[in-house]
Amino acid sequence: MRAMKVLSIPHRHPYVEAITEHAAVTLVPAPLPGGADAPAGYAQFDMDNWISGQFETFDIVHVHFGFELVPHAVLRRFVDDLRRHEVPLLVTVHDLDNPQLLPAGQAEFHRRLELLVRSAARIITLTPGAQAEIADRWHLDAEVIAHPPLGSGLPAGREDVGSDRVGTPASAPARFAVGVLVKDARPSVDLDGIAALARTLHQDDELREATSLTVLRRPVVRQGREAEVARLAAVLAETGMPAPVVAERMSDSELEQWLADLDCLVLPYSHGTHSGLLELANDLGTMVLHSPIGHLSEQRPGQNISVDFHDRSALTGALRRAAERPPLRPIAPAAHRAALARVRSAHTEIYRALAAMSTAGRAGA
Repeated sequence: MRAMKVLSIPHRHPYVEAITEHAAVTLVPAPLPGGADAPAGYAQFDMDNWISGQFETFDIVHVHFGFELVPHAVLRRFVDDLRRHEVPLLVTVHDLDNPQLLPAGQAEFHRRLELLVRSAARIITLTPGAQAEIADRWHLDAEVIAHPPLGSGLPAGREDVGSDRVGTPASAPARFAVGVLVKDARPSVDLDGIAALARTLHQDDELREATSLTVLRRPVVRQGREAEVARLAAVLAETGMPAPVVAERMSDSELEQWLADLDCLVLPYSHGTHSGLLELANDLGTMVLHSPIGHLSEQRPGQNISVDFHDRSALTGALRRAAERPPLRPIAPAAHRAALARVRSAHTEIYRALAAMSTAGRAGA
């Protein structure tokens, strides 16, 4: 049996790699000049950029994300052309509210997403809560496939991530390491929530003595957020917290090591639906303290803590509970392999069903 050819948007992404069973599936990029090295984004959806006569080179189109700024008319032509050529569309709904957009831009994003899911032969999402929301919004059925494990496994040189946090002698207690990854301060990052975190740590004597806080951001932040980032730096200084660490984007292995060295990753988001960073942190043995948004609480039930960062009493309690919890254990290699196999098998089964639809449709054309 030949490998099914799946045009994946995006073509290169850790999530896409994690769900793909390469023995059964060949990923192909959008047929753009430049092939797999062509710029991603808008052009992948714009048929005017596609090399003509390429619809026979793939069996299925699988859209994950990247369409948030594509004009509605371009997306309409995209789905209409796929339908005309009888190419099945599979959509994975990662975001019901897009973290890359401001609240004012969500309505247009919802219109784009609705166009895609109503045009899809099958819909996947990551949690039962998102599945229910899709049913409520559009009266459509989505299949739930859990987020796959991400990352390369344990960081190099570490036989047991988290082992340095277990059994530390009482004479040299380790501080509870809390980290916030601001990156470029995309619209969903609640910078005021991070400031509230710093103030809470400063004002509670026990937490201040027991906790270390690291805020990591990139040298260049999103346009329009420069003043907010500066205000956050001022709050960190006022509360005696370390200044933000300014660094370029980390490699995948550097990110894994940074996360593994934390006791708690903080995700102070104003909006969003799911989080791959939460999944990666948990896989590495790091718990997550996150805002009560979207369906993050359903991703790893019982492993993380949801809290309103603007409720000081609740935040204080959440931080204390986090510090008192036994550390998470990183995912065992066998469990990592088994989870990947389950996710890949589920996707391959859907691809096979859609490829059969594609073959039957083209044969009858």
